[in-house]
Amino acid sequence: MAMAAAREAAAAWFLWLILNFHPLARVRANME
Repeated sequence: MAMAAAREAAAAWFLWLILNFHPLARVRANME
């Protein structure tokens, strides 16, 4: 159960990371 919770938390963190850095990468690409 602890492993499932950790895996779920890691998936949520990874999704948050993608959603936050995707617009940032687009802005950086537009600046170049």
